[in-house]
Amino acid sequence: AMSGCARGGHWRCAHTLLQDMKGRRLSPGVINYNTVIDSCKVSGHWALAVWLIWDMRLNSIEPDVITFSSVMSACEREGRWRTALRIYEEMVASRSMPNRISYNILISSAEKGGQWQMTLQLLHLMRQNFIEPDCVSYGAAMRACTKQEAWRFCIKLLTDIRHYNVKLDTNICHMAVGFCRMAARWDDALKWFWEFRLSHANVGLMTYTQVIASCGMSQNWQAALELWNDMRHRCVVPDQRLYRMLMDACASSQSRSVLQQLLRESIVVMPESADRSAMDLQST
Repeated sequence: AMSGCARGGHWRCAHTLLQDMKGRRLSPGVINYNTVIDSCKVSGHWALAVWLIWDMRLNSIEPDVITFSSVMSACEREGRWRTALRIYEEMVASRSMPNRISYNILISSAEKGGQWQMTLQLLHLMRQNFIEPDCVSYGAAMRACTKQEAWRFCIKLLTDIRHYNVKLDTNICHMAVGFCRMAARWDDALKWFWEFRLSHANVGLMTYTQVIASCGMSQNWQAALELWNDMRHRCVVPDQRLYRMLMDACASSQSRSVLQQLLRESIVVMPESADRSAMDLQST
């Protein structure tokens, strides 16, 4: 019954059943408490989740790694990074060893709280404890550094990803190209894109758009066309924004035939924008 309440998001019901067990002199265990804590996490009641840890101790029940991680997750969801850190410290003090999931929750909590330096410290701490950070770990740290425009540390994270052969995902690729573009490191955006692409990472439309925009800023129209051809080879469907970025990048080519070809291909996807580009082309 308690599990059913938790799955349905009925935290009050799950908590009442827990209290009823104690009232009937039944002995709830770690699994019972973890079930109620999980329902608190889903429903946003982080304070109750924290209190339940202390209630477990009062009833001589030792929280496990799932307990601590669930409470940290409840705090992370509600932006309570300081409380999540305190729970982590309590977890370590109780000799319940954090795992990768625990660290990822804490790194995400620090990222949401704007604590970019803390995310880097936690990555270092993971390795000290012989836990390999994954793409989730690095993704949260990269988002934190990007928000604070800490470009040097973003590049360092990318270097670490390469050094430790971390499996890449679409979000990592997109963020890497994005912050290189925002830092005006356009050549780096192109370099990292092809490294991700050749490593068989799943590169999507948004990432292609970002790197083509970087080509436009650096007036590297040849690279923009190479990316365009690679897109077509991989059957990535362009949208209006990508066509606009591509035509802007190729505007410096001084080749009317290149622009005319792009205009013809874009008419089906973005007729209004293509009409405006056609008028621009005629005026040049």
